[in-house]
Amino acid sequence: MTSLSIIQNKYGDLFINVNEKWGKAINYFWIENLSIENNKINFNIIQPENKTEEINIVFGNYNPEIKYELFINNKRIGEYNFNQNCKIKFLLNK
Repeated sequence: MTSLSIIQNKYGDLFINVNEKWGKAINYFWIENLSIENNKINFNIIQPENKTEEINIVFGNYNPEIKYELFINNKRIGEYNFNQNCKIKFLLNK
């Protein structure tokens, strides 16, 4: 297993640190305009190629008592309680 594979297994394609309000892309994606206010998480995912792709997003350092409202690329994705699941799959449509 390569180093990148090990990192992706733990942190997904994108990693969002909720309490410290930062995010990092692990693969060739990148994150822009990340904002985390109270229970609202909002960011844009950018990719170099114009194609539909499934992205694994991992959230860390979150408050398990809060139900977070998630917006990606200015679209409401849903509400998540990360106490139950800190990983989500997102289909990026281009």
